[in-house]
Amino acid sequence: QELTLRGVPAILVPIFADQPRNAAMIEHNQLGKVFSKFDIADDEKLTATLREILENEKYRLNAKRTAEMLATKPLSSTELLLKHVDFAARFGQLPALRPLSIEMNWIEYYNIDVILVAFVTSTVLFCLFVFCFVSLLKRCFEIHKRKEE
Repeated sequence: QELTLRGVPAILVPIFADQPRNAAMIEHNQLGKVFSKFDIADDEKLTATLREILENEKYRLNAKRTAEMLATKPLSSTELLLKHVDFAARFGQLPALRPLSIEMNWIEYYNIDVILVAFVTSTVLFCLFVFCFVSLLKRCFEIHKRKEE
């Protein structure tokens, strides 16, 4: 965010979490270049990337344009916050905006009913499987005994 607000092109080295996605978006919008963390030791690649960022005018122009767009957006963050505070002060708490999870009991909230049904069903199916398997084994041994007699 700071990068786009300042209007400066950059070389990004994403490491974890949301950094690869954010870096890809910066590169997609031609505001900078992504440089792999595995290529840090490769001075030739780093030099080529630095040269491209510094010499290619499209990165600087796109960065300046994006910064200008953010600076002149229709509602600033402060205006948006003030509008939300004004709305809340004017209308108070609205039941339509309250999440239904507030009124759920703990069984519904943690899906205990669904978990219990799944557990009972899987237990019954397991018991049926074991019963069928044991009865099949009994039949096999009874047939084997009868042949020996």
